[in-house]
Amino acid sequence: MEQSKQVTQAHASSRRDFTLERVVRMAALATDCDYAALTLVETGGFRVAAAHGGGVSTIDPEHALSRRVVEQAETVIWTQALASDADNEVAPRPPLTQACAGEPVIDATGALVGVLGVFASRRIDLDVPPVRRALVDGARLIEDALLMRHRSLRDPATDLFTRRLFEEQFVNEWDRGLRARLPLSLLLISVDDFDAIDRSDDAGAADALLQSLARVISERTRRAGDTSYHFGGGQIVVALRGMQDEKAQRHAEGIREAVESLQLNLGGLTPVTVSVGLTAIEHEQQIDNLSVHRLVAAAEAALAQARREGGNRVRMHLPPTRRFPDGLASA
Repeated sequence: MEQSKQVTQAHASSRRDFTLERVVRMAALATDCDYAALTLVETGGFRVAAAHGGGVSTIDPEHALSRRVVEQAETVIWTQALASDADNEVAPRPPLTQACAGEPVIDATGALVGVLGVFASRRIDLDVPPVRRALVDGARLIEDALLMRHRSLRDPATDLFTRRLFEEQFVNEWDRGLRARLPLSLLLISVDDFDAIDRSDDAGAADALLQSLARVISERTRRAGDTSYHFGGGQIVVALRGMQDEKAQRHAEGIREAVESLQLNLGGLTPVTVSVGLTAIEHEQQIDNLSVHRLVAAAEAALAQARREGGNRVRMHLPPTRRFPDGLASA
């Protein structure tokens, strides 16, 4: 379920998905409804991923339909006649609508991750086979699209996010942290002598190592906002939002020690260890010529130092910073 939440958040924060928008539009047309929307389940609520004819924020600001679909975990047909519960208490109904219907969207793990909803501003009968079929077909198309997106965002060897997502998403995350003035730490974790393991006679050694390393990292990055990316080869990047450098250094040491304690011996080589390059920035300061690439370069410099000193250690390199201009700091 945790993985499903992370994937859902990745969908929501990544670039516009026109496939989802087309499916939502088709659902509105096929059901003869004025509005349609896909809402994705997030921690504490819902987020509109695609809409046609209007956003759920104006049609159904409380996400009443989505909440009911999630609670019942099945198709919901909601009309004026059903606006009262069995106990005669008035049930909340989306404003501006006379009828609405919702279909759950399920991911590959069986978790309910979203709701495809259609809304009509006039009284029409949505409890008919063509409407139910259109909702089911639309939900299945969305599930296929999310699965394909998931596969493009996740590295198959480690099931961590890809470098492509880092490059697409991290700039937005950086900007969000900058506005909120939150600290940010970045760990660049690299397997010592990974090339030797990759060239060993054991064909599956490298993949087995990466999977073990990904598990160790995932077990230690469970906070909301902690995200791990496979950069390729034996390198994994971990973004620790809201974590300052000293705490991030202890966190990095914990990962390094956990890998060392596994006593992995792959390809007939010495036990596997990792080196970690750490960099951090407090957002009350600013990197000169603000750039995520400069932050990554600082982590790479720290990693290079750790390797020069023999590996199996954590080193930190902080980028040059300058204070915000007064106008920006107060923005």
